[in-house]
Formats: sequence, C-alpha cells, structure tokens
Amino acid sequence: LEGHYHLHSHSQKEYDVHMAVLVKQYLKHNPPPALYSFLKCRFSTLQKKHGGVVGLQVPIPKLIPLDESRSA
Repeated sequence: LEGHYHLHSHSQKEYDVHMAVLVKQYLKHNPPPALYSFLKCRFSTLQKKHGGVVGLQVPIPKLIPLDESRSA
C-alpha cells in the first residue's frame, strides 16, 4: 500500500533497500527454514490455510507539552 513506509524512510525504494539489508543479516544466522518458509507461499494460499488476515492500526502518539513546574 502506498504511503505505509513513511515512518521508516523517505521513499519506497529506501525502505525496500533497508528491508533487504535486514533480511540478509537475519538469514546470515541460519534460522530454521520453518520460521520463514511461509514467505514463499502466495497470499491466497496462506489465506486458505490460516484464514483471514487481521491487523490493528495504532495511532501515532501525540506529545503533550508540560509546563516547567512539572518537568524534571
């Protein structure tokens, strides 16, 4: 989905490059294939096997300014 990388980087390309680095670092440690083999499946296959996908979007917290008498 367009725009969902904005918290992590300035562009989709920058985000994808960063994710590729993280994946390579993870795979260097030889994790058991059972932990990531589901990534080779099509989404429709996963949906049939495990049911729907559920997500929760948590709003970005807003800073609440404190007066100087309450600050540390």
